[in-house]
Amino acid sequence: MKTLEKLNSSFWRFFYEISDIPRQSGKEEKIAEYLINFAIERNLKYYHDEFNNVVIWKNASNGCEYKEILGLQCHTDMICEKKKNTEHDFLKDPIDLIIDGDFIKANNTTLGADNGIGVAYILAILDSKKIKTPKLECIFTAQEETTMNGAKYLDSNILQSRKIISFDNFNENEMWISSATAKEWVSTISDKQIEINADRFSTFVLELYHFKGGHSGLDIGDSSRGNPIKIIAELLLKCFSEIYIVNFEAGSKVNIIPRNGKICFSINKMESSKISSLEKQINKIKSQYPFSDISLKQINTIKKCYNKQFSKDILEFINNFQNGDILRDRDNNIILSGNFGAIRNEYENITLLYSIRYNSNALGLKLEKEINNLMKQYNIKVKEYTHILGYEQDENSKLIKFCENLYFKYFNKKIKKVKVQACLECGYFYDKIPNLQFIAIAPNIYDAHSPTERMSIKSANKMWSFIVELLEKIK
Repeated sequence: MKTLEKLNSSFWRFFYEISDIPRQSGKEEKIAEYLINFAIERNLKYYHDEFNNVVIWKNASNGCEYKEILGLQCHTDMICEKKKNTEHDFLKDPIDLIIDGDFIKANNTTLGADNGIGVAYILAILDSKKIKTPKLECIFTAQEETTMNGAKYLDSNILQSRKIISFDNFNENEMWISSATAKEWVSTISDKQIEINADRFSTFVLELYHFKGGHSGLDIGDSSRGNPIKIIAELLLKCFSEIYIVNFEAGSKVNIIPRNGKICFSINKMESSKISSLEKQINKIKSQYPFSDISLKQINTIKKCYNKQFSKDILEFINNFQNGDILRDRDNNIILSGNFGAIRNEYENITLLYSIRYNSNALGLKLEKEINNLMKQYNIKVKEYTHILGYEQDENSKLIKFCENLYFKYFNKKIKKVKVQACLECGYFYDKIPNLQFIAIAPNIYDAHSPTERMSIKSANKMWSFIVELLEKIK
């Protein structure tokens, strides 16, 4: 069933169409092909590169030729997450869209409103013959959710706009005017497993499921989400003096707050009495996160595990990693945060995925130094390291002031100017475009990067009306 047929605004048709197209980050070939065909069918000039970036230009409407060219920007890829036991292949299956009251969401998967709503808005603008606009440069970037390679390697020589409005935002009441710098690590700690005497040890499986998860930038300040990786480490270190990890799997990606975690561990039978203490702590966690599903069960003791020092090093590193909302500024913007995103076993390696974000270079570099010292202390080796550029600009830029004033006139309330913890692509555009002016606006999107992602239909329609007004009034 085409769930969006009853929604009238033109952009909903495009949102439905692109929801049929697989667009996992790094696999944007099909969405790029769709955009190219869209441009060809409308006789619009376009550009396509090897990274599957697509840029489409539209000439100014009659009477708007004097206006400065305006950039509109979004990213075409999406985070691909699904609920446990959900059968969905993101490389070939369409997103199953559902309308639930005011929300549009997906059937047990991420929705892709991040940033599919931006794609849909821009396509509807390009398709319209009624909206009066200046010349438009519409920039559709790839791999935003992973490497930022789309924005990073987009040819700056083709870009003509010096003002860019992005639709990569999740709050209708906010105008994002800067984005965080991010550092991401994929690290390993290695050791061979040892044999243990089954008569001397008891083995347990601790599972934490159905935590909220979420976006590691935008949702990081919400303590109600919890982090199963951090919780597991804290619980085990608090309850036992000796732990022998058998297997530890949790989370999925470095930029997602983990929803699930599972650890198999052995303890010396001499500490068996401490299991009751662990169960009491688990009950406290259940009351703190009532939506979660936490279980502890004993299994037959296995013959191999990691030694106690290696196991302790892993748990202590996780426990000492500063996670969540670390520091805010005077306006209550989070300006420093950390996310322990995932952990997994791979042969004799345990792989750890974690990241930090910051809007202050001094604070960020200090925290990075602390993490590097922790890594040395626990003999953790860097496998991959990613640096994502942040962006800051003059808060009194003409574009910011124009949008701020128009928003107040249109909605009779102030829009909040936010230095966001999300990593937008503006850092890379700033590198390419002299004197760049950039803002990001969008409708209300909740729980992005998780299978409970949903977007307000009312908000999407409201922001569409405002964007049309903005395009027609901007000079």
